[in-house]
Amino acid sequence: RLWKRPTSDIEYTPPTKKTDGTNKVRERRKQYWAALTEMLEGSGVSLRPVRKCEVRTCDFFLPMADVNLSAQIVPNKKQLVLQLRFARARGREIFSAMEADREAIDEQFTTQPLWETGSKPTITWVLQGVAIRDRYDWLEHHSWLIKSLMEFEQGLLERLRSLHEAVKEKSATMQMMLDFWIGFHSRMFERGCELLATTPLPQQWNNFAIGKSEVGTYAHIKPPESQLSAWLIVNTAMSPVFFPQLESNKAQIESEFGHQLEWQKEGLKQWRIGITRSDVSFDDRDQWQTQYDWLIDQLTSFDRVFRDRIQSLQKASTVDGMDE
Repeated sequence: RLWKRPTSDIEYTPPTKKTDGTNKVRERRKQYWAALTEMLEGSGVSLRPVRKCEVRTCDFFLPMADVNLSAQIVPNKKQLVLQLRFARARGREIFSAMEADREAIDEQFTTQPLWETGSKPTITWVLQGVAIRDRYDWLEHHSWLIKSLMEFEQGLLERLRSLHEAVKEKSATMQMMLDFWIGFHSRMFERGCELLATTPLPQQWNNFAIGKSEVGTYAHIKPPESQLSAWLIVNTAMSPVFFPQLESNKAQIESEFGHQLEWQKEGLKQWRIGITRSDVSFDDRDQWQTQYDWLIDQLTSFDRVFRDRIQSLQKASTVDGMDE
């Protein structure tokens, strides 16, 4: 039997989806990690996130290479994970040396660490039964994480620093480049720089994301030529498409940047825009701080001037259609 709808002066309005563009999940994660950062301030723990986080993973700053410490929300397993990851042969050597003292290390932690060997070894601490939908649960999660970080600092960090210092690259040149980029990342962290960089490696460059997969920025050093430079680069496939669009606004771009730039494409597969500083010394490490600041300033300018601009770059088919 169907019952008659009761009469009312209130008109029924069907539910509608929000159209303000807000990503509720991303916003909740952002608030979750921000609450952790705020709680860390009065905790006695010195470790801090590298940058503001909006995704499932929050990286903590370590002035090291081949070793990464991060917290991660794992929704499908209802876990909060603190994980120390080791990369490359150098990282595996550090891990092996730590594994030799595994029993003593395990005793430093309330939550038993899980050791995973292999090509990318890890040490992991896990809190079960975690969901971040309810803000009232966050205090328990963050308290566990802060306690684990404190135990990490007290029982493992100094041992990790010693091993990181002891395990060297194969050549003095490679070690110098690795030391340079580790120091560069440390300076970025000190300045609160939010640029997203790849991990330090023993090479002449360090890459950065700028919000579009076909375009990136990077810092570059040339010790034999005493040169330091910062670049925006377009990948091989899209160089002939994107670069002319940028070059058509060259005067405006250089005005916003505040300096004349190098626009290079002849003989290159990946066309690029950059700025170079010469007559720098990489042998004198006392000068590195000045070099770091110069690079950070230039890369920040590239991000400021180009990030929004490259989002409006048109693909080949669209450009061809406009030409017609």
